[in-house]
Amino acid sequence: MNSIGKDERVARVLKPSWLYKGEIAAAAFNLRPTLKETYVSVLREHIPTFEQDAKTVCKEKKNILYASIKVDELEERKETVAEQTVTFQIKETDNDTLKSHAGIFIAVNGHNIVGGEPFESYIKESFVSENDIILEISKRLAKVGGKDIRSL
Repeated sequence: MNSIGKDERVARVLKPSWLYKGEIAAAAFNLRPTLKETYVSVLREHIPTFEQDAKTVCKEKKNILYASIKVDELEERKETVAEQTVTFQIKETDNDTLKSHAGIFIAVNGHNIVGGEPFESYIKESFVSENDIILEISKRLAKVGGKDIRSL
């Protein structure tokens, strides 16, 4: 997997249930535990197949909404959540169907987290649960994504 150019933008296609009064729900940026997801799926906006890929993700619905995120803005963030250092990296991911597919990888204290898998072995002692840490990370990603909501 290769990193993506810092000047690129990626899109998190949004389900209608993830939007309320112009705000994106934290659930839009969850790592799904049932799939043991290692990244949040996004699409690279400058790839020629971007629009078709977005339509494929949404099953050809009209008025597709997405959060447009600048790669450098996200990757340069170094968040502190419950005394843990959280960083993000956006990389290409293999996908035979979606040529513009990429992923936002989330690391806590330098270790990539996986949906549904405990990460307590590499967090500093905290009075906050792993679930609370994950929720806060998702909320912060939603806030970044909410800065630029676009439609197709």
